[in-house]
Amino acid sequence: MRIGYQPIGDDPQNLLKQAELAEEAGFDGLWIADDGLEPFVWSIAGALSQRTSLPVTALVDCSTTRIHPVVLARAAATCAMLSQHFTLGLNLANRSDDRLPDQQRRDMLVEAVDVIKRLWTGERVNHHGSYYTVEDTRLSTPPKRPPPVYLLAHDIATVRLADTIADGVIVGGDESDLMTEKPSAVHVVMDGGDGVDAQIRLLDRLYENGCENVYLSVPDSGDEAFFRGFEQHVQPRYV
Repeated sequence: MRIGYQPIGDDPQNLLKQAELAEEAGFDGLWIADDGLEPFVWSIAGALSQRTSLPVTALVDCSTTRIHPVVLARAAATCAMLSQHFTLGLNLANRSDDRLPDQQRRDMLVEAVDVIKRLWTGERVNHHGSYYTVEDTRLSTPPKRPPPVYLLAHDIATVRLADTIADGVIVGGDESDLMTEKPSAVHVVMDGGDGVDAQIRLLDRLYENGCENVYLSVPDSGDEAFFRGFEQHVQPRYV
């Protein structure tokens, strides 16, 4: 089982320091999300890819009220050029933010992923869809290897949608029914900062359920004691 880490906080320098400590402690990857950071997610993603050698997964909301797919394609392409192991995570967006029906948000996500992947080919794109318009646009520096696209899923319908338009799925720590549907999903664990024993109990349960990739998200964990505890007691258990 691969175990990654999510830096949390408002200070960009502290986020980078957490990432360095995570790599030294033996974590296998880094996860960042634009709903959990005050600093701009794309700036942090680029900085992380240069500060450490760990794979970076950046999760962003995909909604016309947030970010146009052309902007997403350019931002992700830049991160992919900085890191050979960058993954783009996309979210259906929060209904309370955009007030759109679930099916419309899914349709927008499908259209956005299509636009993003076409732009990554380096060809000129003209697109006049139901939700997005792209006029004679191309990326001057497309990624040499397009990054994987993962979808954040809170229900079985989105897990199955990921099977058709994406390369993988991300599920939350308490959504065990989705783990049964797709046990190899990247899995975000909301640990709550209850210490090594709590982490091991959670990780053991996920491991028994067939989980292959876990990201620990632990509030107020940006101190060296947390990383020493992981290195000494948690990481050796799952090597």
